[in-house]
Amino acid sequence: MGIAAETGVSEDVSSKNLQFLELGGFLKQKREGKYLFCSLNRSDGFLQIVMDELHDGNLDVEGIMHMLTALTHERRILIVVALANGQQEFDLLCRQTGISRLAMERQIDKLVRRSFVSSLGGQCRLLKPENRMAANLIRLALASVTLAQV
Repeated sequence: MGIAAETGVSEDVSSKNLQFLELGGFLKQKREGKYLFCSLNRSDGFLQIVMDELHDGNLDVEGIMHMLTALTHERRILIVVALANGQQEFDLLCRQTGISRLAMERQIDKLVRRSFVSSLGGQCRLLKPENRMAANLIRLALASVTLAQV
């Protein structure tokens, strides 16, 4: 069965998404005649973790996308990096990252809803990742920003 039929999207959409995944280094593609065979790029363990979460039923596609988008904004990455050193007071976190109070409230809210951060009594802290995918997202965020950037 083809990927388009398996995922319930059109062949054009699945083809375009597969191209993006290949360009991002997540997939390898091999053409044999009129068929295109795709396989996971095993050098990137993160995609395998995402696939395992989906296969094991721990998260559905919506849950995976919700979690993946937790750290797609530069400000949320800065917050996670700043909180990796321990709990911080909200205003200090704003000063340290250069994020305004209003923007910080929005970004913290998004991280709280995705179970990456806790915010109680003006104190913010990074939560223990609830699964391998969350742990790897945090690892990637920490690797992408140096302390000098925060």
